[in-house]
Amino acid sequence: MSGWQLTQRHAEMLIASGRAAEAIGELLAALDGVRSLGIRQPATQLLVVLSRAHAGSDPGRAAELAAEAVDAARAGQFLLLEGQALTALAVALRALGRDAEALGAAKEALGVHEQTGHEPGRAETAALLAGLEGTAGPL
Repeated sequence: MSGWQLTQRHAEMLIASGRAAEAIGELLAALDGVRSLGIRQPATQLLVVLSRAHAGSDPGRAAELAAEAVDAARAGQFLLLEGQALTALAVALRALGRDAEALGAAKEALGVHEQTGHEPGRAETAALLAGLEGTAGPL
């Protein structure tokens, strides 16, 4: 496992334990490192986790990071990461009260997760959709 992967795993544990602020600094340092090497896939993955770290405290920044991750995943043709980034975007948009946009991103994410067979992403996004449907109104 490489250094950025260890950082990602540690950050995910910090986020899950309610210590997202601690994860942000680690993630930013790892992101700078992989970007300096020009490695796009890990950078995209770290953007997704960084978005999740910001989701509770700064959903606006989380949405920016997730949108950047969506763009990077599409540019690199990282389909699995595209689904994860779209889910992160939907979470951030929901936190911002932009339920209609969140619903659109979640539906798109679900389609990607179903295409890739990524069951954890599909399950997370399906649960998010269940909470969004009926709150966003017509698209």
